[in-house]
Amino acid sequence: MSTILSGNRPGLILSFLFLLPAGILDWKTRAIPRVLSLTGMLAGAVYAAFSVGMGDRSVQGLLLSLLPGAFLISMTVLTGGKIGIGDGFAFLAVGLLSGFELSSLILAGGLLMAALAGLFLMMLHRAGRNTRLPFLPFSLIACGEILYVLCQNGAV
Repeated sequence: MSTILSGNRPGLILSFLFLLPAGILDWKTRAIPRVLSLTGMLAGAVYAAFSVGMGDRSVQGLLLSLLPGAFLISMTVLTGGKIGIGDGFAFLAVGLLSGFELSSLILAGGLLMAALAGLFLMMLHRAGRNTRLPFLPFSLIACGEILYVLCQNGAV
């Protein structure tokens, strides 16, 4: 059983490697290709099944790891599409790869950074209430920060 401090090392690294092209594409095109999300979910499902088979994760933990992605998908529906559904599908992959705790931490970090960036842009009058920001670049940064902290603590 992993804790946040020890981390799900391979899963966090795989999440970073998934978020790297996804974040760059989201930044450039404001869209996440479905094939990339599906590939990430497939890789996540294989990794999660392997982790369950090795006893590193439980089936309940596996189902719990889907909650951050399900949360974003539900927010897509509740906001009428102001949050892109691709972000939710990407976080399904991140959850499968890194588990509930780390994917929730990546989500919270990404949301915080996106909110701060939006506030900063609004203060500069470069954005308004309805300005759309790509979310995965902020999630990539959050994942990288978590990976950095874990490396500094000798956990990775």
